[in-house]
Amino acid sequence: MPLFMSMNRLPMPRRRLLDFPDSGLPGSVAGTRQLVIPRTSYVAAYLVDGDTVRTLRVLHGAQMWPDELTNDD
Repeated sequence: MPLFMSMNRLPMPRRRLLDFPDSGLPGSVAGTRQLVIPRTSYVAAYLVDGDTVRTLRVLHGAQMWPDELTNDD
């Protein structure tokens, strides 16, 4: 799997976040949550804002996490 990947390629985790947005763990960056993507070494960092779930990053578990997460990059 490439180092960068889109949540659009991952129907199961995307569906899980839509159905159960708080199912991930509290994130290491304040205000975020993290979801380990099954059968991969990837973790999705995301925000829940009312009915909206916004994926900020999908990172390999061995990568250094940034101090801030935005999807402006």
